[in-house]
Amino acid sequence: MINFTNKKHGTKPVKGGVVFVLFGATGDLVRRKLIPAIYDLYSEKKINKFKIIGVARKSFTPEKLIENSQKYIPKYDKKILRDIEKNTSYIRMDFSDSEKYHLLEQELNILNKNGYGLKLFHLSTMSENFEVISENLKKINVIDKNSRVLYEKPFGNNLKSSLKINKKIIKTFGESNIYRVDHFLGKELVEGIVFTRFSNEIFEPLWNNKHVKSMQFLLDEDINLKNKGAFFEKYGVVKDVVQNHLLQLVALVGMEKPKLISGKYIQKEKEKLLKKIKIKDSIFAQYSGYRTEKNINKKSRVETFAALKLEINNKRWKGVPIYIKTGKNLSKKNTKIIIEFKKPQCLLIKGGEVESNYLEIRIWPNPGMSIYLNEKTPGSNNIEPIKLDFCYDCAFGSNTSKGYKDVYLKAIQGDHSLSISFSEIKNSWKIIENLDRDKLYFYNPGSEGPKELFKFNKKHNINWR
Repeated sequence: MINFTNKKHGTKPVKGGVVFVLFGATGDLVRRKLIPAIYDLYSEKKINKFKIIGVARKSFTPEKLIENSQKYIPKYDKKILRDIEKNTSYIRMDFSDSEKYHLLEQELNILNKNGYGLKLFHLSTMSENFEVISENLKKINVIDKNSRVLYEKPFGNNLKSSLKINKKIIKTFGESNIYRVDHFLGKELVEGIVFTRFSNEIFEPLWNNKHVKSMQFLLDEDINLKNKGAFFEKYGVVKDVVQNHLLQLVALVGMEKPKLISGKYIQKEKEKLLKKIKIKDSIFAQYSGYRTEKNINKKSRVETFAALKLEINNKRWKGVPIYIKTGKNLSKKNTKIIIEFKKPQCLLIKGGEVESNYLEIRIWPNPGMSIYLNEKTPGSNNIEPIKLDFCYDCAFGSNTSKGYKDVYLKAIQGDHSLSISFSEIKNSWKIIENLDRDKLYFYNPGSEGPKELFKFNKKHNINWR
């Protein structure tokens, strides 16, 4: 049985106290995702004793940290929020100031004596800070077998920087302490892709180039950058979304069957698949008004939209086109995977051709899956598509697919299954390393993307579903 995290299939509370040390505590990620994830863990009794230590450069307070996260916690319980606030502290420091780390050392030593032995250090900062933070944590001797060091994506800014960072942190801590985070993998629908494939005999025999015509991976967002201008100007949508989230989805969908459904075996198969991916065509665009946003270069050439055609050069997928599309400030938020099967030759009707079958995996909105089949229309000899639908929230509840909650829970348990191996990261950087992004188009906020997308679609016969 698939172990979905809900009331029926829950996990036992973690014994002892857990300390969450959040570097970059005043940032957007902590406010929108990390504090709410800790709230979920505590409210669902996955953890009983915990402390949060926020670390950042700004002058701030624990009360402000929790207050800023309130609106990202739907229907929060005031008592639980007060408990979290009471268990939160804040240290103001520059990440390169070695002396200030002794304040963190003192606080952790006191907590350790009071039963808070398990420590999660989450570096939710720009990757250029990873080395200096790691080095200073090593100096104050707070990393032991009960420590997990989580590095946020993107891991590096390119292949060269990622290799440098990885060499440093492996030497500093060792692989067993390291968790390279992509919270996308913590979403239940994403975790479930492996189970959908390998626990259903109706899918696996068809999961190849003999039966699959094409695959689409979409991650569209309907919001602008808000407070992420400085970050996005450094990375752009290719490094921020394609290199990690989307290529991870492609790897999960396309990989061979792992020996066991566990971290190292899944990582190994994804790594093999990523080595075989090549980008065959691409277009890039920027939404109008991007250059007027806060912390953005007035002449910026950073892309906020990308559409790419990929191919996987292996026996299973050779010849199957794979399409990726992602962008900011588009008409709607939409994250899904579409598997298009080849059209059957139906000899029962004139012309002998019917619509393709599709498998749709929806991550957002309305998480779930749909299968599009062909069926005879009552009272006629016509055939039309019908939809068989599975609603994830209807079956399992709406609080089961929050990425960082599961990432934290797995890390607490010492489970690397939602962590990414460096080999995967290295191969992902190689895929996008030589992309030519000099030609940049533009599109209106709230649109489907640049008008050049229609030419791209026509060229490759794409119908984005």
